[in-house]
Amino acid sequence: MKIAIYGVSRAGKDYLIEKVVAQLNAGDQMRALHMKGSATLNILAKKNFNTSFKALTEEKKESLRREFVRLMEKNEAEYDVVLVDGHYAFMDGKEYRVVFTEDDRNAYDAFFYLDTPSERIVQFSQNSQGDKKNAEITAEEVRLWKSFEKDQMTSLCRDLNKELMVLAGKTAVSVEVITSYVSRQRIAERNRDILKSKITDIAKQQRTELTILLDADGTLIPYDSAEIMAKFLNDINVDDIKTIFKRYDAYCFSAFYDVAKYYSSNNSYDDFVIASERAAKEVEIRSEFIQLFDEVDANFIILTAGFSLLWRNVIEKYNLKNISLIAGNTLYDECIVGQSEKGFVVDVLKSMGKSVICFGDALVDRDMFLKSDLGYLMLDERKRSIIPHLENDYRFEYVSFGSLTIESMKHTTFDEIKRKIQQVSAHSFESELIEVVEGIL
Repeated sequence: MKIAIYGVSRAGKDYLIEKVVAQLNAGDQMRALHMKGSATLNILAKKNFNTSFKALTEEKKESLRREFVRLMEKNEAEYDVVLVDGHYAFMDGKEYRVVFTEDDRNAYDAFFYLDTPSERIVQFSQNSQGDKKNAEITAEEVRLWKSFEKDQMTSLCRDLNKELMVLAGKTAVSVEVITSYVSRQRIAERNRDILKSKITDIAKQQRTELTILLDADGTLIPYDSAEIMAKFLNDINVDDIKTIFKRYDAYCFSAFYDVAKYYSSNNSYDDFVIASERAAKEVEIRSEFIQLFDEVDANFIILTAGFSLLWRNVIEKYNLKNISLIAGNTLYDECIVGQSEKGFVVDVLKSMGKSVICFGDALVDRDMFLKSDLGYLMLDERKRSIIPHLENDYRFEYVSFGSLTIESMKHTTFDEIKRKIQQVSAHSFESELIEVVEGIL
């Protein structure tokens, strides 16, 4: 795992990282390394060009930055976590000289920003020695510098589908935030290993090379089954779930993990068994999908961030013998499914030579859609935040269950969907899928 911690000069990045590394290395479960950004670049400059990094031409600086990334990747093979202190930009008069590169953009798994109080940075700058000393800088200049960097880095992280995690508390709090993140990511990695094993086992048993992935809540059914489950569980409030997701900028694994902890905190496994049996009696799959299952011979997988036990009961209720299930949103489940996990499932299927068609309705399905060969959006009367990610892409069409329409997407019907799926599944070759896609165009 490679983690970058950015911040303006004299923010205290080195000090913070040393504290984090010390805590991560305190046990025997993890090895962490601090790669000092500026110091390492200067060592490389001295070794390769016998001068300081600052004195090099931009071309030579760029070559050393690429060498730095290669060295970091080499260290990652030896250490569980590599932490790097980085600079996004430097003040250049009234402007900012951005030193963040494309290599930096693609090198890290996570980005943190150390937002040290401006007055403290001024004090550190004035008390520093040598070329690190800056006796002229003001708190307002630092504030504007930080604001520029945070705005720019927030935008680039959004493009990368990552969150810029801002550290604005005391050092001890920042250390706890970073170490907790590392622990959570290790859980996420184990979660993906389980997911990969499950989907691999399912795919090996499939009869054809076409897999159809189906979201559950909002897709197979026109509502959120969590609202039904909440009636039969202890101390569950759907508004609390929404509050948890609002803590994060994106549908990241940490958000779904926090939801899993929330669901599991006041309910035992037996509680979920009983609630799932009762809730399944109230769940009604859309008739269009029941007909699809009856009329189309395909490999269907329900892939949902919903309750695994509930959907097992629903599958049994409808006697859907040929439909597989990958689900999980409690600590009692084998795995937890979220936005990135849905995309990961598609990656695994594609790596096994499968073609993938998906059905979904919400932003949590975004990664699944974008990585699939074809996708169908289930649209009701709610304006969905996933739409901007799918519009004007010929691979995606929508089915409307209300009066809402999307001008930038093609409307379709279940009869047309069945025809296309039958056309692809009848041949099970990638060339046939291409013909279907070309037919859409």
